Amino acid sequence: MLVVGRVGEAPQQPNAPILIFDGDCGFCSRWVRRAKRLDVRDVVRTVALQDPVAVQLSGQSVENLRQAAHFVRTDGVVFA
Repeated sequence: MLVVGRVGEAPQQPNAPILIFDGDCGFCSRWVRRAKRLDVRDVVRTVALQDPVAVQLSGQSVENLRQAAHFVRTDGVVFA
């Protein structure tokens, strides 16, 4: 079931915001590249859900990460 909005807390508070996306999805990858062009100060870290660290950073299951892009704020709050 797809949940949108706040979906939980990360196990640790990251040093920078993190965007977790499906690296195998052309649509997702294209939009992440566009977003990174707008992030001129390189503030947001991007991680493909295929990277094992994505589960550790978000505290979400791979199944949940596959349903939507996830954003982890520096305070550890996770949104989908």
